[in-house]
Formats: sequence, C-alpha cells, structure tokens
Amino acid sequence: MIIGIDGRELERGKVTGIGRYLLNFLKFATTFKKDYQFILYGNQFTRLDYKSPNLTLKIILERITITWDQVLLPAHLKNDKVDVFLSPYIKAPFFSPCPYITTIHDLLFLSTPDYTGWKYKLYNETFKIFGRVISKRAKAIITDSEYSKKDIIKIFGVDEEKIHAIPLGISTPLSSPPLKRGAWGGRDISSIERVKNIYNIKGRYILYVGNFKPHKNIKRLIEAFAEATLHLLPPLQKGGEGGFPDFKLVLGGKRDKFVPLLEKLAESLAMRDKVIFTDFIKDEDLPYLYSGAEVFIYPSLYEGFGLPVLEAMACGTPVICSNTTSLPEVVGDSGILINPEDVKNISSAIITLLKADKLREDLRKKGLERAKEFTVEKYSLKILSLIESIM
Repeated sequence: MIIGIDGRELERGKVTGIGRYLLNFLKFATTFKKDYQFILYGNQFTRLDYKSPNLTLKIILERITITWDQVLLPAHLKNDKVDVFLSPYIKAPFFSPCPYITTIHDLLFLSTPDYTGWKYKLYNETFKIFGRVISKRAKAIITDSEYSKKDIIKIFGVDEEKIHAIPLGISTPLSSPPLKRGAWGGRDISSIERVKNIYNIKGRYILYVGNFKPHKNIKRLIEAFAEATLHLLPPLQKGGEGGFPDFKLVLGGKRDKFVPLLEKLAESLAMRDKVIFTDFIKDEDLPYLYSGAEVFIYPSLYEGFGLPVLEAMACGTPVICSNTTSLPEVVGDSGILINPEDVKNISSAIITLLKADKLREDLRKKGLERAKEFTVEKYSLKILSLIESIM
C-alpha cells in the first residue's frame, strides 16, 4: 500500500503541535508497517530529519497555496499511484484521485470569541464552505475527542459514522533523563532546580503551560491565584505553622500581545512578584518544569483535547482543569474539575489541593495510570487501522 501524507507542518525552524503529532505517527507507522510505502508531500520550507527506507519526502514548490492543494498535489497523488491520502489538518484536494482522510483537531476559531472583526468573519465563512466540501468528500475524518466530534457534526453537518475520535497521545521517551514521578520527569532534584533557574523560578509553584489567548482564561486564573494567596498566607504571618509564603504562579508559554495586559492585572492585584511569565519553554525543559510543580492548572474555556493536561499527568503532577469541552475526557477522575468561569471555584480548588498532601498523592498516582491510556502507539495504530478500513 502507498500512503500519501501532507507534510507541510514539518517546517524548518518551526515546531507546531500538528508537526509533532505527524512526526510521531510517521516514526511509529514506518516501523510498524515496513511493507507499506509512505510518501510525504512538502513544500520548499519542509524539513524532515527522520529517515526510514519506506519513507520518501517529495518537495513540491508552493507559490500559491490553493494551487498547491487543488492542482499540484492531486497530480502527484495520481502520478505516484497513491492508495490513500492522509491530511493532518482540514485540507485536501476537492477532486482527489484517491480516497482521503482529513483531520479536524478542533473548531476553536469557529466556536470562541477570540477571533473577531470582519477579516476573521470573512475567513470563518469561507472556511466553513471549504470545510463542508472537504469533510463531505472525505472517506473518513479524524478528530481528537468526542467533544470535537459533536462540534464537527453541528457546524459541518457531517454524518456521525464518518467521524472517528482518536485521542492524542504522548511519547514516553520524550526525555532521556531517569524518571522522577512518571513518564517524563527527571528524578534528579538538582536537574529540576537547574531548569527552574533558567526560567527564574524560585521556591514552590503552580504551573500553567499554553498560550495566552482569551479562551485560555488566564485573567481568571491570576485573579483566583491572588484570592487563594490571601487564604494561604495568614497562618505564617500570624506566627503559626503552615501556609505557603513562597508560592508562585508560573505561566509557561511564548509571550504574545495578551501578556502585557495580564502583567498589568497581576501588578494591580499586588501579585507581580508572584506571577512569573517564562516566555518560550524548550521541549527538553518541559518535563522538569511539570515534575517540579506542586500543581498543574488548566482553566481553559475551550479545548479540542488539552495535551498539557495529559503531559502533566504523565509527570505525576496533580491536575486542576476545567469541567468543559474535551477536558473531562482527558482527565477522567484523575484530577479536580472546576468551573472555569467561577473565580472562587478555581481559587477553592487551588487551596484545597495545596493543603491536602494525601489528595495530591492520590491524584499523582491516578494521573500516572490515566496517562498510560494515551500513547503515540495507540493513536498511530488507530490511524493505520482506519486507513486500512477504507481500502
């Protein structure tokens, strides 16, 4: 069988979530199915460091994207006698010479108010038209969660039977150091401290990892942390035992246009020295930051999956996350679910978890077991099985 794949997310000097997802699949699939041929179609910016005897990279010059998608790609699919084409996002030739599977990770931009203005509205309406055509012509659609599946049915009007919810997974050998709590974390406390120093983190901390767009709900998180601090500090201020005077809220993610407003909010709440914005975190540092955190918190209003929650559980870090969209599917009963629109509820969960050593330990153990259900091997096998089923 010859499987064609759109590989343009594997770009030089750029790491994307879809790119990681695709590369993990390729590494597993080319090893597991040595009798299959995989052709990765890229453009002049595509870079593939991974090599396998049954994997070929074909570069097609891309000047105009729609021409690449709708003219050049189908011509190559036909010429290469591709049996099935796999797209890791919602793009595919309208008139493909072979059956194709498209991937819709989520429909965030059609479902949240983050993207406003006439340009986005025009784009969204155009995207809906293209999305419906691509979805209805696809042999199958892959999505990351049952929640996203419902979104696709509602927005694109696609038959339920065509959509396959295949949860994301993580690669356990992501980090080479010995394990601390779980699949990713470093056992060596000195290594955790070394990485903390890189990002100017002192003492104990609560961690968030992601971007700072409004749907990530970081404004309420900062407000909830400020409120929790008022409840956590007094015992020490009065000379008693307990309390958490050194706790920080670490917000891990590349700085964007939303960060200055969040910094001003932290300053207005007298929390500027307790809220740390790390900027971009290297992949190799993430496991140590997850493992070093007392709690991982993810109060997002919308997620198609919520990979950072899974990563945190894999490191044995207790999780607090939203009770909305796809996140309950990921965390199950292995974390504390909160109403992301209720600051007091978020604050209460932080206080409860920081004060309850046994609860944190129980959630660590549950999280580690839960994370084992989401692996690259599992989602790759399901994708391969789906490919075979449409032939």
